[in-house]
Amino acid sequence: MSAPEESPLEEALLEQALHAQVLLRCRRALLHEIRNGLQPLHAGLEAINRVVAMTPFPVDKAQRYLQIVRQASAAQEIALERAIERVAPENVNEQALDLAALLREVTRFLNSDAAVAGVRMQLDAPTTAFVRGRAHHLRLIALCLTTDAIDHAGADGQLAISIHPLESRVLLQFSDTRPLSAASDASARNLEQFHLQVIRKLVARMEGETDSMGEPGAGHNVVITLPAAAPTP
Repeated sequence: MSAPEESPLEEALLEQALHAQVLLRCRRALLHEIRNGLQPLHAGLEAINRVVAMTPFPVDKAQRYLQIVRQASAAQEIALERAIERVAPENVNEQALDLAALLREVTRFLNSDAAVAGVRMQLDAPTTAFVRGRAHHLRLIALCLTTDAIDHAGADGQLAISIHPLESRVLLQFSDTRPLSAASDASARNLEQFHLQVIRKLVARMEGETDSMGEPGAGHNVVITLPAAAPTP
């Protein structure tokens, strides 16, 4: 007997639960991104502080440092906008999106987390790979699968993310080397099943398909197939 279908409200609540869980998991990465963006700003302000004390006052040097601060402030504004998009994403309609660019953004964002965990992360993607979907859903899926692999691949583990454009579809694959201990952990298995349950529903809304494969001790693979789209003009 098949499980009953969730109502739209239940599906929305499941999506929000996954978003909240992923957001908490990405707290360290968010802090790292914001602090990195503040470093050039702090350095520029410190330089201006030293210039102010100089006699005679070096106008040219002060203007140069001021320009550095302005550039750092603009860069930090962009970083904060990205952080807000992850915390409270805009619910936009389906559109043509560059999946390769989105995955580059996600792997860059989580690179420090992977390094701390001792997991080698590799992205194999073409320059562009356009699909039709919702940006906030695709970002949530990528963040969820990437953090899950980082958390369970173990020290010296590997995560390979690849994008393969086909004739009318685009294939996205996540492959990690999680050990036997991760597969035998009941709480990890339950969490993985919840993640895949929500991901399958999100992908299905975009007219895509999700396959999950893996054997205890032999790693884990998730393959997502999405409809290809023409690049936006």
